[in-house]
Amino acid sequence: MTDPHVVGAGIIDFGELYEQSFDDLLESVSLSPIEGVDKGVDPGDINAAWYGTIDIASEGASGSAVAHATGLFERPITRIENVCATGSDAFRNAVQAVKAGDVEVALVIGTEKMTDSTEGVMWLTRFLPPLEGWASALLPL
Repeated sequence: MTDPHVVGAGIIDFGELYEQSFDDLLESVSLSPIEGVDKGVDPGDINAAWYGTIDIASEGASGSAVAHATGLFERPITRIENVCATGSDAFRNAVQAVKAGDVEVALVIGTEKMTDSTEGVMWLTRFLPPLEGWASALLPL
């Protein structure tokens, strides 16, 4: 087993970033942890990426968006979606891959852009049952 270490991190400002597309934000957040690393890691060292997003209303719905934003082609990119735990689940999966020795350097990215459209929220609520449905499905009376 290999002990994983976080050697770089990045975050972009939260806010209504209408002037930036989803792809712009994805590129910014993807490159920021690499640029801040002083351990000699460069994009070519990344073996795999885990991409956490619940954004289904944009082109960022697959790992190919990460490949295009970062240039990390020919590497596995796994998209994770787990509602509120999406980011931590993507991080956990990358840590497990490093611990298992499957990859040496992993990139974890989390993105979401909700200010341009309500389409994603409408899609989510369309498939969620009403609270009574959850309660009767979980606790039959």
